[in-house]
Amino acid sequence: MSYIIATDSSSNIPRELVKKLEIPVLPFHYTMDGEEYRETLLEEEVQRRAFFAAMRINVEVKTSLINFNEFEEFFEPFLKEGNDLLYIGMSSGISSTFNNAEMAAEELREAYPDRKIELVDTKNASLGEGLPVLRAYAMREEGKDIETVAETLRDLVPRMRGSFMVDDIMYLKHTGRVSGVVAVAGKALGIRPLLRGDDDGHIVQAGKSRGKKAALNALLDEFNAHVLPDSHQQVAVAHCDDEESAQYMAEKMLENPAVDDVIIEWYESVTGSHLGPGAVAIFYEADHR
Repeated sequence: MSYIIATDSSSNIPRELVKKLEIPVLPFHYTMDGEEYRETLLEEEVQRRAFFAAMRINVEVKTSLINFNEFEEFFEPFLKEGNDLLYIGMSSGISSTFNNAEMAAEELREAYPDRKIELVDTKNASLGEGLPVLRAYAMREEGKDIETVAETLRDLVPRMRGSFMVDDIMYLKHTGRVSGVVAVAGKALGIRPLLRGDDDGHIVQAGKSRGKKAALNALLDEFNAHVLPDSHQQVAVAHCDDEESAQYMAEKMLENPAVDDVIIEWYESVTGSHLGPGAVAIFYEADHR
């Protein structure tokens, strides 16, 4: 029996792959300067560049979660067509969105008892969510059934590490991750916070560096210390309008024999708005999160 692999726009999968693999993507919403937008992952690079340029001049961005009704409306057509469904979603430690997906799935299981509905909480966002989606597509192509793919991804979650640096500490003040006093002092000193996702999918501070190059190199040191050896894996770099730093990170990561390929992608608008322009993140399978 066929099954659909779907995700949300937080997965940050490059536009070309979304189109090539025909990945169903449920959009997050955001408002910029009072106007509402839907993040589809099909935006052109020029749109990403314009989004972060607007953030640099302090245009207000507000984001919202995906509600129960949106999930139900997104999932149900696949089930009506006779497909089973695997949804791979954003961390429940970041947003209540995954909880809404679970509630919608529970209702639909009752309405469609012959259909299988599997949900995977990646405990991650951006390409820490997107890489498992791509792995799921590769496994389906190999003939793996929906249960096998779902369990493989759940086993992967505790090892999929996402680490990042924020270029402007004031964006962490906006999200409540640091106090106003700490943010102002950190900005004056050129402090770049280092963050990562913990085992429960919450974003936690993992350190700090003075200056951007030092912060990037600290991320690389962590990567080389924890990337799963002999894994021959695809890793990823996401950036909020800093292509030079992203390219630097990709080149350095490729020097590690565990890496076969690197995806470089602009941060999608919703998640990127919480990190701010200049942020850089890396995602990879590690010995632990």
